[in-house]
Amino acid sequence: MAQPQRPAQPRESTAAIYQRRCDDFGRQRDTYSRRSNRNGNLSLALIGGALACLGGWLWRGAPALLLVAGLLGVGFVVSFIHHGRVDKALRRYTELYAINAEGLLRLLRDWDALPLRQPPESRPIRKAGSGFGQLFAPFIRTAATPAAGPADTARDAPSYAADLDLLGHASLQHLLNTPSTSVGQQRLRDWLLTPAPHPVARQRQPAVAELAPLNDLRDEFALRGRLMGVAQERPYEGFLRWAEDSPWLAGRAWLLWLARILPLITLGLYLAQQLGLIRPPLWLIGIAAGVIVTATSGRMVDDLIDGVAERQIVFATYAALFKLLGDQQFAAPALRQLQRDLSAAGVRADHQMARLGRLMALADLRGWMFFYPIQIATLWNVHVLWLLERWQRAAGAHARAWLAALGDFEALASLATLAHDNPS
Repeated sequence: MAQPQRPAQPRESTAAIYQRRCDDFGRQRDTYSRRSNRNGNLSLALIGGALACLGGWLWRGAPALLLVAGLLGVGFVVSFIHHGRVDKALRRYTELYAINAEGLLRLLRDWDALPLRQPPESRPIRKAGSGFGQLFAPFIRTAATPAAGPADTARDAPSYAADLDLLGHASLQHLLNTPSTSVGQQRLRDWLLTPAPHPVARQRQPAVAELAPLNDLRDEFALRGRLMGVAQERPYEGFLRWAEDSPWLAGRAWLLWLARILPLITLGLYLAQQLGLIRPPLWLIGIAAGVIVTATSGRMVDDLIDGVAERQIVFATYAALFKLLGDQQFAAPALRQLQRDLSAAGVRADHQMARLGRLMALADLRGWMFFYPIQIATLWNVHVLWLLERWQRAAGAHARAWLAALGDFEALASLATLAHDNPS
């Protein structure tokens, strides 16, 4: 006897999906918020107790109070480290909640509440001419989208962009505005202004269809970009120009060898004086030479390092995004091509960006208040630039293609979000 068929389960609506995810992430956010508050109070109590015991030991001289102060101090350090981890989780779930709450705002077309993120290379386009967009413009502008003046008009936008509401407030760009990195925002803007050839558009469609149900992947990409904050708002073209340029030290081998030999000579002369082999402090000559080099060629070295350091905060995040994209199992040819772009010629984007982030930690020492003596004794910045230029020779030529792949993926993900929000 045939078994009766079960009725098909109704598909969960898009609004219900976003609401469920908001509820889940909101609970996690609230949980970590309470933990953060408790952790903060505990840290305050521990440091207060440690200081009180230390004061009691200074007053009474009781060794037990010093021991207790030390234990409470150790407890404070442990609590402080744990608090950082709790706050990191809190930021994660706060942003995930915001990402999905914006999904609800997109469904409602609540343009005033829905943020509009623009690439740093562009400015909001002015709605010129007549029509409903211009008629109601004074009523829909908000503090986040100020009235645009002549200087705000996008110079590279075609004349029809404003008439068709391609860019700016309550536009197609606003509706698709899920990319969270500057490269993704710029790529989406370029796609909106430059129609793709028919074969390219057809290649994108399977990729969009594959990405549409992958909410977790799309949210993770948006999350990591948002956690970079304002650090990524500086244009990245300067970094790419450096990556693709010829190494500066290659034509100044004398400076590199001086940075290698001079510290050794200075150290040798200092040890010789301490051992009584020589009397005059000849090592001061090496220090004086370090001061001269730092004040002359060292300034150019610092300028070159600073040009890379402007982007250093985002390197680790880009490495994580490249790894996230590279580790996925995709079927769409367009997506698989992006993965191949991230490992072309055997140079992996995630490994090289992570390596660059580690190198920039050495450059960070230049901001230390006691760094100058280290610099004049070792010519530290020359060694850092040499390491950076080794990266430049090995991976610099690939950096533009890596960022292009990242931008393409985020633009595809924005179209996939539109497909997810409008399944019919």
